[in-house]
Amino acid sequence: MTIPTQLVLRLLLAEPGRELYGVEIGDGTGLPSGTVHPILARLEAIGWVESRWEDVDPSAAGRPARRYYRVTADGAELARDAVARAYTGRRSPGVAGALPEPS
Repeated sequence: MTIPTQLVLRLLLAEPGRELYGVEIGDGTGLPSGTVHPILARLEAIGWVESRWEDVDPSAAGRPARRYYRVTADGAELARDAVARAYTGRRSPGVAGALPEPS
């Protein structure tokens, strides 16, 4: 699991019931939209995240409708496990590509 995917998941898992739109996710992770949106699409395709379009009149709101994302109940459980494994895997000695321990 890539670091950007972990960042997106950690943000969504911080408040699993809360819906966030793409710019909020980008701001919260420090990632550009060109990175965030493909990650969200992949997470949605595997059922970890669901989305909905905001019901707003763009003319009245003065901006385009937002697409809101939130982690699904099953996705939250699977994502927590996956993020924990990814973190543990990077820290485990002898794992290919593991990060060095701080001195």
